[in-house]
Amino acid sequence: MGKRQSALQLELQRAGFVLAHPQSKPGGPRTGHLPREMAAAINHLAASFGAAPGARFAPGAWDIALAGGLLVELDEQSHFNRYRTATLNLPWSPFLPWHGPYSRYCPAFEYRALAHGGYWANRSSTIMFGGADRPGVFGYFGSPRWKQRAVYDAIKDAWALSMPGYTLTRLSIYDTVGGVLLDHALEGRAALDPAALRHHVESRVAGRQPA
Repeated sequence: MGKRQSALQLELQRAGFVLAHPQSKPGGPRTGHLPREMAAAINHLAASFGAAPGARFAPGAWDIALAGGLLVELDEQSHFNRYRTATLNLPWSPFLPWHGPYSRYCPAFEYRALAHGGYWANRSSTIMFGGADRPGVFGYFGSPRWKQRAVYDAIKDAWALSMPGYTLTRLSIYDTVGGVLLDHALEGRAALDPAALRHHVESRVAGRQPA
């Protein structure tokens, strides 16, 4: 767990949320867990990014799991770029409560993803998407790691919308919570109001409650 993620977990507890028991935290979702139409749309998008036929997508574990089946993802610099914008055009994406702000953050802060460095390509993403351009070059290959991360985020979004018993909140370091930039709060440069954080988290919940 990274520094910001650890700080967010503490802030969530201060806001009255309770951490889920570790054994109740679901594993990373797979396209095989999704309704057929959602899986097909994600596979089609990944193919448009250059994914090899039959590529196996394996998103990692959820960032934070709270009691009651609420999952929390904290999205940092590398999540906001042109490939994530493409995933926000999937048919179900307008139903995501973070769709509006994320659609603004991706073009506005792509330069920060570039400046962040170190996340342009790795072995698994290069194999998955066929190669990589030089950092900062969006040619034939572009950034395979950015593509991979965007596809994985889309899988998690779709899973949250379709899986009974779980819900998902996405928070961005670029969110403003009670007048405070979330990134500043997680870096210890500003104090978060617990009530404002709780309201913000609850306003971002997507997914299906148990039948």
